Amino acid sequence: MNKGKKTYETTLDLKYADNGISVANRKEQERVTKKLYDMTQELAYTVYKLDAMVDYGKMLNEKNKKAAKTTKFLINELEALKKTMVVTTGDNYVGSAEPELREKLADLYSKIAGTYDKPTSAEMDNLSAIEDRYNKAMAKFKSVKQKRLPKVTAFASKNELPALEIKAFEEFLDM
Repeated sequence: MNKGKKTYETTLDLKYADNGISVANRKEQERVTKKLYDMTQELAYTVYKLDAMVDYGKMLNEKNKKAAKTTKFLINELEALKKTMVVTTGDNYVGSAEPELREKLADLYSKIAGTYDKPTSAEMDNLSAIEDRYNKAMAKFKSVKQKRLPKVTAFASKNELPALEIKAFEEFLDM
């Protein structure tokens, strides 16, 4: 630490409080918490890319009426996928929607991150179910992107329309 012209140094020994929770259990809790955190970030980035592609398709439709024939499949499939990933309906006041993947991830994350002990077997079963749903959503996004997006970008290029712009993951995190 610096105070004025003086520098003070010391060594700190950080260790867990002795509250009966083993280091192995703490490490498991940390591992699962980090996994859920990473999944949440990747899901958020995927939804950002999905929204960018849908917005891009709609923008092309506005600029060129013939674009709708090419963009409709991309837009429809991505919007349907998004409804399984995040809540898109309800106003959280009078009516609320059933929780989707993001909400289920957030609930489990808060439960596990809020404790010091390893996750329970029920929480691990919940993680397994969420992870399966997450992997299916990511695979579906990749499939739609590979199947539909090249046709849309080719149409845009052929008709001298703007290119799709998507921020890199690091830029997305800075938003």
